[in-house]
Amino acid sequence: MLKIKFSIENIYFLFFFLFLTMYSFNKISTLTSGIKIYYFFIPILYIVYFVRSKLIISSSIKILLLFMSLQFLSLINTFIYHPSVLENVLFNLIRETVIILLLIPLYSFYLKKEKLFNTLLLFIALEVALSNLIYYIYFYDFAGRFQGMFGGSNEFAYMMVLLIYIIYYNFYKYPKLKLKFIWIIILLILHAMVIVTLSRTAILGLIIFYIFSFPYFHTKFKYWQKVLILIIMGLIIIYTYDFFSKTFELLIDRFTNSEGSNSLGSRMWEILAAINMIEENPFSIILGNGTSITSSPIFLKYYSGLTGGLGTRVHNSYFALIVENGIVSFSLFLFFIFHILKKIYFLNDPFKYVILGFFIFTISFLGTIYLFYFLPFWFALFLIVAHIKFLNKNNLKRKKYVK
Repeated sequence: MLKIKFSIENIYFLFFFLFLTMYSFNKISTLTSGIKIYYFFIPILYIVYFVRSKLIISSSIKILLLFMSLQFLSLINTFIYHPSVLENVLFNLIRETVIILLLIPLYSFYLKKEKLFNTLLLFIALEVALSNLIYYIYFYDFAGRFQGMFGGSNEFAYMMVLLIYIIYYNFYKYPKLKLKFIWIIILLILHAMVIVTLSRTAILGLIIFYIFSFPYFHTKFKYWQKVLILIIMGLIIIYTYDFFSKTFELLIDRFTNSEGSNSLGSRMWEILAAINMIEENPFSIILGNGTSITSSPIFLKYYSGLTGGLGTRVHNSYFALIVENGIVSFSLFLFFIFHILKKIYFLNDPFKYVILGFFIFTISFLGTIYLFYFLPFWFALFLIVAHIKFLNKNNLKRKKYVK
């Protein structure tokens, strides 16, 4: 039984656990005034943030902090060229800033209290998987894409893959993890939840995740275990086919029929509209037009002369980043990506392939979805940085022990 002692770190973890749990149940976390229940946990987390004066800030996090700071410069162009949406842009910029600053103490405390936090994350995976499975069985009417109790099919799917990664990390970190069979079932449920969202991005991304992770899984399981896993998966598909058949039909439609073509076409029109916005003010290519401006009403006018339906924003984080925050922020973010890839490349640990797979999944997801003020996205980046740090430390300890 894991004992929880009174400390600043443990207080932060427990409140962050409640915060992330409520965030995962977004559909039922809204009060009548539209305020989310988990908003009330933010001041408490910030109090912990200020009480603890010494925080560990890695080079990766410093890059993210610089990236966040540069985005405030985009307000200059918003103020000059798009003053009508200045308030909305400022609100979303602050929202993104709050998320990033909220996670800085998490990284620092995680390095000192890893086991407690890993346990809490497993509980989140358990409750999210089971509750959404029940929700799917009893409340999903196949009228639209499954969003779970989160809201937003693509974002929900990303959250499921994040939890899959977290379980794999716990398997690796704690080989003698209790009730491992239960966690394997949870893994299967999370994979099923990704499929029923009908998110092509998430499903293809999950395949990419396993392609890059293959060297780890290939050496981790013995031949008979691989065969057993395939047999179990085959039996599950056979016995659940009738139950999930409607979902599979909808999924095939999204990949093959006109709906899929229209969806891809619409995203292309959104990118063209973004280019129109830059062409009107070429100087904005340097500092951008303002965070989240591509989701504001003013962005719709840049669809003029384009055919097809209108989206709500650019469904591509890279294009959106150029339009909203300029080439300077975009270059810095690319530098961050290659900075992390370099760290993974030089990591001397078999789990590096799983980290690589999940990181590639994340940066691929950015190509079709806007994630810059989505908490699980930033949380995933902080986890990846922390896990690289942990594994490097463990390798150093092993080398010293061998000597």
